[in-house]
Amino acid sequence: MKLFATNDADQNFALFDPWTVIHTSFGLWAGLVGISFKWTMAAAVLYEMFEQVAEDQPWGQKIFRSSGRETIANLVSDVGVTAGGWWLGNKYHEPRVSGYLAPAARNPIGGR
Repeated sequence: MKLFATNDADQNFALFDPWTVIHTSFGLWAGLVGISFKWTMAAAVLYEMFEQVAEDQPWGQKIFRSSGRETIANLVSDVGVTAGGWWLGNKYHEPRVSGYLAPAARNPIGGR
């Protein structure tokens, strides 16, 4: 297994590929707007399940520019970078008053 995909043929067989940026960005966005970690992870896992099914189909292979399903390592990496992006976004999003968290100012989307 490669660490980084250097072409389309490698994207499902490397730990990190061009889609890594998309997964990280989604996690970052979710953390910034206050979507809970559990809902962010649920969305990431559901998307990965959809992707596994789609990449078995000709239309899915065309959309994702792949020749089949991604490896489990790539799937775990995608979910992991989503979690990392959420963590960064959530750290930036947390409102603070004089250095302390301000619970009343938290965004209630999905709870935290």
